[in-house]
Formats: sequence, structure tokens, C-alpha cells
Amino acid sequence: MRTFVASSLIALASLLATNPAHAAECGTVSIAEMDWESASLLANVDAIILSSGYDCDVSLVPGDTMSTFATMNEVGEPEIAPELWINAYRDSFDAAVEAGRLRIAAKALSDGGVEGWWIPNYIA
Repeated sequence: MRTFVASSLIALASLLATNPAHAAECGTVSIAEMDWESASLLANVDAIILSSGYDCDVSLVPGDTMSTFATMNEVGEPEIAPELWINAYRDSFDAAVEAGRLRIAAKALSDGGVEGWWIPNYIA
């Protein structure tokens, strides 16, 4: 986690040190702020980068995995979901990407992540 935060801060500092070429073209951007910590952190880091580095008018909107995917796929809002766990709807997600309704911009967890139910060994 420290490495992630440190690399995010370095990226933010480098963006803020440069002259934003497309700041006037950014406009308004909505970002889904999910109800778990890693996604909330990513949403807030993205908001800082877009507002400070590119002069975007950023709004954070509450979200969760299923409702955020559904509204992004059907109406295009919010524009950014920094972290989605798509195991429950992978086929629909892949179809939306193939159709051009959604685009994968980056992998939040570059080394992957595991979604599942976790229980202590004594219960198993």
C-alpha cells in the first residue's frame, strides 16, 4: 500500500509540475467513489489529478460495483470508475468494451486481485 501511495504521489507531482495542454477542453467529469477503501482512495487521487493537473470540474458520486457498471453502460455516467470487480458480470462488461460503450483506461491492481469469500481455517 505504501508503494501504491508513493507512486501515486510521484505521478501527481509530475503532473502538477507540467503545463496542462488540454485543460480548457476537460470540462466536467464524474468519478464513482465506491464504498470500499481502495476504490475511494483511487477516486480521490483521480479527482486531485484531474482537477489540479488538468483544471477539470470533478464531481465524486457514490457508487458500488453493480450499479456503477449499469449506469456507465446504459447512460455513460459516471465517466470514470477507478476500480470495478467484474467477476459477477464479466460477459456484459466484455460486451460493453467490445461495443465501445466502455474503455479500460488502466489496471488499478496491476498484479491482479482475488475476489472471493474468505473464512478462517477452523471454519473450513
